[in-house]
Amino acid sequence: MRIGIDCRLVLDKPTGIGTYILGLLRDLLRLDGDNDYVLIVRDRVPEALKAIAGPSARFARCPLPPMGPKQKLLAARYLRPLRLDVYHYPHHDLPFGLEERTVVTIHHLPEPGISTGPAKIFNPLLVGSIGWAVARARRTIAVSHYTARKLIERFGHAERIIPIYPPPSDLLDEREEAPLPPGIRAGSYFLFVGQRRPHKNLVRLLRAFATPELRPYQLVLSGPPYRGYREPEQWVAELGLADRVFLLGTAEPSLLRSLYRNALCLVVPSLLEGFSYPVAEALHFGLAIVSSDRGSLPEIVGDAGLIVDPLSTEALAEAMIRIAREPELRQTLRERALDRSSLFSGERSARSVLEVYREVAEMAGSA
Repeated sequence: MRIGIDCRLVLDKPTGIGTYILGLLRDLLRLDGDNDYVLIVRDRVPEALKAIAGPSARFARCPLPPMGPKQKLLAARYLRPLRLDVYHYPHHDLPFGLEERTVVTIHHLPEPGISTGPAKIFNPLLVGSIGWAVARARRTIAVSHYTARKLIERFGHAERIIPIYPPPSDLLDEREEAPLPPGIRAGSYFLFVGQRRPHKNLVRLLRAFATPELRPYQLVLSGPPYRGYREPEQWVAELGLADRVFLLGTAEPSLLRSLYRNALCLVVPSLLEGFSYPVAEALHFGLAIVSSDRGSLPEIVGDAGLIVDPLSTEALAEAMIRIAREPELRQTLRERALDRSSLFSGERSARSVLEVYREVAEMAGSA
């Protein structure tokens, strides 16, 4: 097979979709020596892609933005000459004219009342784009069973939608660990990892952390701010938490490994997640988890964490207090996390995706 994977969403800065593409490529190219891979880039080849590409991969250029009407209308003129048996577009903004041999990956389905960006509105155009992709692609990979179920409930096409967990990030392949930043005490902090978007529910997390029982502890937020959204920073000041809350920005892999290794637990209070890389990473490090009961999180966390209502600051605070005060509970959750981490295997993910590619190629060949 000649398999094209659209890598235009791999950027120099880390992104969730970029992490997905890089992890999938890494494991496909390790596993599959029989097929040819064409990695589609916008102009120059990102260094991360160069590091992964092996002898069975080559690059092709599609000099259009990775999303938006221009690429939907024009991308096919660059992609059709590649004569691909399968084209994998790892997002919802599927180009026109390639449907008969296309796989898409859907990472989440927006829900009314939950903002994932600063606008705080439900975007019907985004939902429409996702629905069109699901209807046109031969196969849709959903990044969790929750996401698959939501797509089927909304759009139908159950026979085309396949849940496959994403491969783990490169973080788990690294071995170097950096020292913790000054002031952060090993074993005394709660950890949040992710971009500080509205749906991450950090304001409630900060209000929960302000409870007097948690005063001896620290909270580390690892991840960049999101555009104009600055409510978390404002609440840190308003609650008087500046001496106990650390806003680190994007951490290098060596530092992020240290943060996971030395935390009391990972806290994931999100209102919506199609999948959670931080949860999968925490499981690998045997880290206890306090998690929201929304979206895919209960499915991913399983029995390796305390699951709470993210709208209740009291429930968040109580779970964090239990983790801090009960070492036996932390040890139990650690053992469960390590057991559960095997569900999120790069090889398992790559084999499942490769089977999807074979199905689509056979369908296109018999059309």
